[in-house]
Amino acid sequence: MKRKVLITTFALLVITGIVIGLIFLFAGIKSKKEAHSYNRQGDVYFKQGLYNEAINVYKKALEFEPSAYTYYRLGNAYYNIGAYEDAEFSHKKALSIEPNIAESYSHLGNIYSEEGRYDEAITMYKSALEIRPDSALLLNNLANAYMNKGLYEEAMAEIDRALAIEPDLAIAHFTYGEIFQKIGNLEKAINEFEKIKDDPIHGNEARRTIAEIKELIEESQL
Repeated sequence: MKRKVLITTFALLVITGIVIGLIFLFAGIKSKKEAHSYNRQGDVYFKQGLYNEAINVYKKALEFEPSAYTYYRLGNAYYNIGAYEDAEFSHKKALSIEPNIAESYSHLGNIYSEEGRYDEAITMYKSALEIRPDSALLLNNLANAYMNKGLYEEAMAEIDRALAIEPDLAIAHFTYGEIFQKIGNLEKAINEFEKIKDDPIHGNEARRTIAEIKELIEESQL
């Protein structure tokens, strides 16, 4: 009789454990679904440029599931409204959950560049490049940080690497033009800007810069 009672008690404990496990399992599945739903809504707001609305919805998603993806998207939304401190925190949280998000390292680099923290920006871009060594855009961003520190040889080396990967990358040609402009090689600067003067994104600024350089050259010849 005693043995029967023990077996029955053990069986009840097993069943109770299974039931509790299933409750937690279904609760976890529900939380993931809720987080996914909020993330999708946040992405819609983000694409529409409604960054404050996206931030509010991403925060809701984090209440259900603190995922690296959500912190990454939240960081991007904060960056786009100029809230760099919150953006930095969010990207660092994303990396604490998933250390191999190249985009978060890249965005941290962008934040530090905006704030003039070029040494930190260089470190972040290098970390991103360890994950994505063939990213021409990351190489361009690294070159920009070097350029802003006055390290022109290092900047040109990274731009050469970027253009070897993606020869028609307009932003890289623009950065190269800026480097040549800063070191006083105006003919080469014009040549780089000429390559992208019809680019839909950088063309207007390239044409304006060409005109400014030519005006400087004419003034110096008077």
